[in-house]
Amino acid sequence: MFTPDRAIKTQRDDILGRAPFARFLADAIISYSDRESILIGLFGEWGSGKTSAINMMLEHIREVAQEKPEYNPRVIRFNPWTFSGQNNLTYQFFRQMASVLAPAGSTGNSISEKLAEYASCFLVTDNTAGGILPDNIHSGSSCVYHSFMHIRDELDDIFAADPDKTIVIIDDIDRLSNAEILQVFQIVKVMADFPNTIYVASMDKNVVIKALEKIRESSGVEYLEKMVQVPFEIPLISKEEVENTLLSRIKELVSQATDNKLDEIYWGNLYHGGLKKFFRGIRDVTRYVNNLKFGFDMVKNEVNLVDFLAVTALQVFAPEVYFGIRDNKNLFTGIFDTESPSAQSGRESITEIINRSRNVDPEMLQELLKRMFPKLETIFEEIGYDGEWLPRWRKEGRICSREMFDVYFRLSLGEGTISRRRVRQVFSLAGDQKEFAAAIIEINDEGNLGSFMTLFENYAGEFPVKHIPNVVYTLMDLGDLFPEEDPGLAVVNTSMRVLHMVYEILHRLETREARFECFVNTINNAANSIYTMIKQVESFDQQHAGTEQRDLPWPEERQTMDESQVQELKNLLCAKIGSWAESGRLQKHPNLAQILNQWAKWGHSEQASAFTNKLIESDTGLLDYTYAYFKTSSLPTTVDLDLTAAWKLNLFKMQQMTDINRIDRRLRVIASYPGFARLDKYKRLSVRAFLLAMDQQRKKKEPQQ
Repeated sequence: MFTPDRAIKTQRDDILGRAPFARFLADAIISYSDRESILIGLFGEWGSGKTSAINMMLEHIREVAQEKPEYNPRVIRFNPWTFSGQNNLTYQFFRQMASVLAPAGSTGNSISEKLAEYASCFLVTDNTAGGILPDNIHSGSSCVYHSFMHIRDELDDIFAADPDKTIVIIDDIDRLSNAEILQVFQIVKVMADFPNTIYVASMDKNVVIKALEKIRESSGVEYLEKMVQVPFEIPLISKEEVENTLLSRIKELVSQATDNKLDEIYWGNLYHGGLKKFFRGIRDVTRYVNNLKFGFDMVKNEVNLVDFLAVTALQVFAPEVYFGIRDNKNLFTGIFDTESPSAQSGRESITEIINRSRNVDPEMLQELLKRMFPKLETIFEEIGYDGEWLPRWRKEGRICSREMFDVYFRLSLGEGTISRRRVRQVFSLAGDQKEFAAAIIEINDEGNLGSFMTLFENYAGEFPVKHIPNVVYTLMDLGDLFPEEDPGLAVVNTSMRVLHMVYEILHRLETREARFECFVNTINNAANSIYTMIKQVESFDQQHAGTEQRDLPWPEERQTMDESQVQELKNLLCAKIGSWAESGRLQKHPNLAQILNQWAKWGHSEQASAFTNKLIESDTGLLDYTYAYFKTSSLPTTVDLDLTAAWKLNLFKMQQMTDINRIDRRLRVIASYPGFARLDKYKRLSVRAFLLAMDQQRKKKEPQQ
């Protein structure tokens, strides 16, 4: 049974000793005899137990009412968050009051009917006047205004004559928008400050103060103090209470592992060595225990219970580190030996994974991980472990054992990972190009494209040959939308995988003519990408011409098409590039520089040059063009690095398109503008890198003194 992250409803469920505070708050409300409306503020951070305190407070009020028949308050609970964003909080508030105060079994009475009439005055969706009252009253005739005020006066008289108090609970104020937070206070203090009414409003004080300051552009503290007559702070939960709750729930859970025992010494070392610092409040405990329960039954008699408790804490509170461990089995398991990375590289890799955490102290994480993975003690502290430890760790089910490691991550596919079942499902859609494309887009949006492409090879031969045109077309048409870099792969990026996969798929077609026809149709129909097709055709060309790494053509049986077919594909793509240039799509393409270079290389240098010269006529186009060539080299983090080497080739290729001296003169003018500092960081960097490279080039051409 999972523990719901919900407020408790009765004092019987109070395990944190909040009931005395709730009873004190209830007694204070019961003893309030003044006829004036009052607003009590219940302050506490998110998850501090404000709603639980309110529930126990109301429970005590009901108990007192049963003992004292003369005390008969009416309780109204209004959660404005339910109506947030609908721009009708005031109307909904008074409708709620009218509904609750209507006697059972009747359609209403004087107070409920009058409140319903009052609510109807606020049934307006827009308030362009910006005041408390809606526009129909602001801009209406004096008769309308006096009618409104007459209803209000009647309500004041009704509440004043009533011997019973009305208690209104308003919860979750801090979840509202800034304007809605202000509106709630205006309702309570201006529109609903009826006699004999007691308002209890719960909120995170700091959130509300910041919201009020933004909307009012004045002191939020002073406004809140003016609104709230009686402030109460929710008592803080002590560290001891949090710890006792955590340990009792863990004890209850691990007792279910009848064939496994908790290593008390190892647990004490991990818990007091840093694990307990993860838990700052009861909500942390609830989240953690619920995650433990989810997979516990599957592994409770297989794994080391202490390691499972620790790795689950990482999953909940430091997921970036958790995934980093999961994806680097060789780095964390076993002992440090000749097959392991060097101490320096291992230390750097582990430190990088630890530093991914946004919320947990890295030093504490490092100490925790050294206890879980002894290999890290060798890497960081040169404490050696020999092979005799391996069978012991395996017998204890430790996560540091290579044989046991994967069991701890059995329930987690994690970020960037996709199941084999999902891959098969996607390829089952290949017969319908639109559905297949939609599935690929969904995978890409989820961040799972790299994993999908990894498994592609295992299933690329399973779909029917007749579906190959759909698959090739989809990968080529969507290719420019895919992320260039594939997280988790150091060398092979997504685009390289796409090229390789299309090569493999096309070669399932037996003849070159069939492959050629398939790619011609792809080029003619593709609407979303162009650079991916250019790279694919360039790879076909290299099969015949060779590459810098391989001078000889590929063996004939491995060539996708013959040279004349490849040339026809190049002609088709050049025409498509020209079409993109005319429509304006080419200018903003993220691979503009590479496309222009290929356009020129394939015999259309005049068109590429004409496009370039037209593009750089404007300052915006010039900056786009410069940045496009800057992106072809790795982006440094500072201009203090020597960029001339990276730009040497770029300057040469830019010079083939246009006059780089003209670009140099114009960029120096742009760099002198006051607004240059407001440009995008990397566009500024590209300008400065270009100018630096030009200076270095001129310096080399100067005659030696």
